[in-house]
Amino acid sequence: MSERLKRRKLDLETPPPPKSNLESTPNIEHLPEKILLEIIANIPGLDTLWNVLTASPHCLRLFNNQALNIIEQIFASPNSILPPKIQEIIRAVILTRAGSLPFKSRDELRYQFIQYQLPLQVNKDKPCITFGPDSLTASDIPVSILRSVVATAHHISALTHACLAFYLTQVYNPSIFAPQHAQTPLPLYKIRGSNPPAGDKTPAWHQVFVGTRYTVVDAGPASWVEEMRVTRAMWLIQLVGDVRSFVFNNFSTSGWSYDDINSTFPTSTDGLAQDGTMNSAAEEVRSVLAYLETLGIQTKGTPFYKLPKLPADAKSVNPVTPLPDPCEATWGGFGIWYNHGHKTIKLPPTPEARKRAKSPQLSESSLRGQTRASLESQAPALTMLRHFTEGRYGLPITNARFDTYRPFGLAFWDKWRLHLLGLLGEGQQSERDLDFYCFAWESLMEASWVRHIMNVLRDGVELENESEGGASGVGFDDGGDDDDGDDGGGDDDGDDED
Repeated sequence: MSERLKRRKLDLETPPPPKSNLESTPNIEHLPEKILLEIIANIPGLDTLWNVLTASPHCLRLFNNQALNIIEQIFASPNSILPPKIQEIIRAVILTRAGSLPFKSRDELRYQFIQYQLPLQVNKDKPCITFGPDSLTASDIPVSILRSVVATAHHISALTHACLAFYLTQVYNPSIFAPQHAQTPLPLYKIRGSNPPAGDKTPAWHQVFVGTRYTVVDAGPASWVEEMRVTRAMWLIQLVGDVRSFVFNNFSTSGWSYDDINSTFPTSTDGLAQDGTMNSAAEEVRSVLAYLETLGIQTKGTPFYKLPKLPADAKSVNPVTPLPDPCEATWGGFGIWYNHGHKTIKLPPTPEARKRAKSPQLSESSLRGQTRASLESQAPALTMLRHFTEGRYGLPITNARFDTYRPFGLAFWDKWRLHLLGLLGEGQQSERDLDFYCFAWESLMEASWVRHIMNVLRDGVELENESEGGASGVGFDDGGDDDDGDDGGGDDDGDDED
């Protein structure tokens, strides 16, 4: 056989060289647009979309051709991490940036939109302005505007995680957050000014409760509800900033008054979200503003309002927080309501459920305040403090404002984290549980202020008894500062009973 034939036979028998790993790995750049659109439509949020757009030229080209369709598909997806009300805020930002300001005045922005986005205790007798999935189709929104809002969503997501990390660091630092639990005796609080009958317990302001430091337990990463409370506040601040920037630059055609624009700043968002009560859901906005002020929040931006830059130690890409259980089971009388995210159905109770009908049990997620419905209720810390300040206590806690607790991020935490922080009972609570935890909340207050209020309360009861010709039968000393300084607000070692 000739050398030529030998070489030809050898070439035929030799297998082709294996493809490199790079050649065999599927590449998103080579996917058909139809398949790529399906993938993008199931992305959990706009922040993740921004990561995809910056990493893939093919995805960016597809977005530039179908931007609005892609955003609405992400919002409508079962995987969407953003609840409907936050989606409405984002649509309002898009309209404002596109030059179609959807609010004719500051009052419309405040009373007909913002106060419907938060679980506020307001008389919502004014018509609500909503921005549903079809609210953007009538406007010719430039792609550049939609792209800028996706970039803002990425920035807000990173700021949200940085904000949560900041406040979680506070509550898990024992030198900053150190609640106490009363040990002996257990508090039995009485109504302010009451004179207990013979054999009854002495009013709390005449007692000395001994407290010991509670060991805080870490509840782990922020839950979806906790993250969404921060995200909601961030988007509201962003919206107010964008609205002010637009009105400021288009004052003659905006229809707004001088008073409107002068009282609408990003830093005034908490005022727009206020319902007139001392402690309200506006506290989640205030807590976010308090964090942003540490980063240098601005009052204006060009051409759109921009939130502060990320702190140096923040992550630019954040993990996606898991959504709540897609099938949340809660009791609705006789029967169980199942919330599947997009629909709610009611099924008859099981035989086991009928046995417990007299004492229906919520699902574990409901008890922990980690369901979708939990986001529509005020944070449990606000509910708890309102019980103490507006209830029957008449103690130092009655005068407490949320300012005292804002540095700990309590306006964000769900019931489970608040329980592990030692400020809330587990599950459904009795009046006795609320009495017990009142001391824990009081222990976080300034000790000197607690001593002052205690003395005022004691003096008040003494004066009441003197005016009635009687005597309280309880004496006390006006003690000084605690020597060790380790006692909580409810523990007043300087005051002794006879």
